[in-house]
Amino acid sequence: MPFDSQNVESDLVRGLREVRAKIDRPEKWCRGHFKLRDRYCLLGAMGARNSVRGVPKCSLKIERALKTTLEETGWTPAIIDIFNDMSDHAEVLALVDRTIDRELAKELAGAKT
Repeated sequence: MPFDSQNVESDLVRGLREVRAKIDRPEKWCRGHFKLRDRYCLLGAMGARNSVRGVPKCSLKIERALKTTLEETGWTPAIIDIFNDMSDHAEVLALVDRTIDRELAKELAGAKT
């Protein structure tokens, strides 16, 4: 089958999926710390997927996309670490999932034009 560019996800969506994978189970997620043993908060997972020489570097595109979703859901201020610490695991995953869905819809709309 020839290469189909429409089936290739953007770096942003791939990054969001990587972040989600780092916290996809309750035992891999935490509150109040960026990293606690083998657990990450949402912001910690964002930094961990993009560390340079052990120093976390958060992707600004991922951060902006998640903040946009927070704003769309009425969460103000749209501060990721506060949302993580005031939410349960399912709510944090739902935020990431909504962000992935929105970004995929934007990519699909762009592919149709």
